[in-house]
Amino acid sequence: MTPAQKKALKALAKSRTPAELRGLFALIRKESDTSLLKALKDAPKPKAAAGDPLVKEITKTLAPILAPAAEKADLLVEHMGSLHKNVPAFEPKGIADAVKKLRARFKDSEIRAAAASLIAKLKKDFSTRETVS
Repeated sequence: MTPAQKKALKALAKSRTPAELRGLFALIRKESDTSLLKALKDAPKPKAAAGDPLVKEITKTLAPILAPAAEKADLLVEHMGSLHKNVPAFEPKGIADAVKKLRARFKDSEIRAAAASLIAKLKKDFSTRETVS
């Protein structure tokens, strides 16, 4: 047995009792190499939940705003407040939180339209182009 093999065996035996090691050695003798290697592979990670499509759409719409998500959400809530009278005053933690709370009072189409109009308003207010009146 090579020193590297001894080291690997000692690492394997470090936290196991002699009975557990005997059972492991018996299993190794009984099973084929392919089945043992297959058992060592990590199980495939489950895919993340799809998430809310409206949140993804609003995030994409507000992408031109170079600010943290919480600030973007705050801008959206303030803009909704200027467009509609019945917006509750709250401090959103992020875009998903803002959309969730705004959905209690508004339709998805209204939230989408508000995000688009917010971008249009910001472009108009902060444009470097001079307009002729």
